[in-house]
Amino acid sequence: MSLTLGDKLKLLPTVVAVGFTLLYKFIFGPLRGTNGAKTFDREVSNAVTRTLTNWLNVRQLQHIRGSSTAAWEKWISTQPAEVEHSTELVGEGAKLHWIGSKKATKILLHLHGGGYILPLSVGHMKLTSYLRDGVKVANGTDISVVIFEYTRAPQAPYPTQFRQFNAALKHLVESGISPSNIVISGDSAGAHIALCVISHLLHPHPMVDPPPVLSSPLAGLLLISPRTTNALVSQSFTENTNNDTLSKETLNLWISTFRANSHIADDEGLEKDGFYTEPLRAPQEWWDGLATKVANKVFISAGGHECFKDDIIAFSEKWKQCSGLDVTRVVEERGIHDSPLMDTDAGRPPTDLMKAIVRWLADIARP
Repeated sequence: MSLTLGDKLKLLPTVVAVGFTLLYKFIFGPLRGTNGAKTFDREVSNAVTRTLTNWLNVRQLQHIRGSSTAAWEKWISTQPAEVEHSTELVGEGAKLHWIGSKKATKILLHLHGGGYILPLSVGHMKLTSYLRDGVKVANGTDISVVIFEYTRAPQAPYPTQFRQFNAALKHLVESGISPSNIVISGDSAGAHIALCVISHLLHPHPMVDPPPVLSSPLAGLLLISPRTTNALVSQSFTENTNNDTLSKETLNLWISTFRANSHIADDEGLEKDGFYTEPLRAPQEWWDGLATKVANKVFISAGGHECFKDDIIAFSEKWKQCSGLDVTRVVEERGIHDSPLMDTDAGRPPTDLMKAIVRWLADIARP
């Protein structure tokens, strides 16, 4: 996305703002107490990310971050020659990037986050590769990672990404891969897209092609800091807006961008669309058949300092009431939004949350 003159001029004060943030955190970060991050480097990193996302608009962020394909190619160029990889076009303009064999026993199908506006990052490949390697160490199982690349907002309005993932899942199932060998994982907005398609499997959306026919439930669902609603009314948005990497103001802008130019742009259209983008608001009966038709093992994570915390907890409590559904929920103490991605990308040692995710994956991927 090209930048306007105003966008370019605003980059300088953004740099100045980041400088002031660094100075402030270097002085006061050591005094943060329990209201801050667990470690000093996280405290600084969280503050810088929050400053950048507060100051930069969608055009600037998309220009700086580039494309998903470029991130994929950059990461692949750093991998040893023996790392098997490939890319498939799967319809509706979507791609699937494979790490590992297409004949693997289990597949981790990952939907990247980024508020629907940001591309796949090298951090996502690091995260999913860490999980893949962790399972191998834990029980000797070779799993393959399949990363779903979608078209971003506002260039592609809702339900484009919903349609694309429906097509991607259908492609995998119709290519002969058993649903029982697929773990769907998603972080942030990626988890939101996954939840759209999960609802679609139970209640087909009239604006989206029919869902794939699953011959068996999926192996599992891994939802990292999932967005579960378009509303920003929970108490944690107020409590954590100055602790999380994404402030309430930034989340409001990104969600408005996601809804723009679509039939859910206004509240009336959102209400008519139903619960596909609002899984938190769905009544309990909406999820009837989830365990028998979609998946019966779920892992949901949240950060104690993230804005989405209260919504994630409320959503997971609903799913815990679903018959036959085995839900594991971890709220990371003083963690922020999408902390597994942030920590892996920064090269930090595995946290308790990351270790818990690996144990859960290794258990369901066990031969």
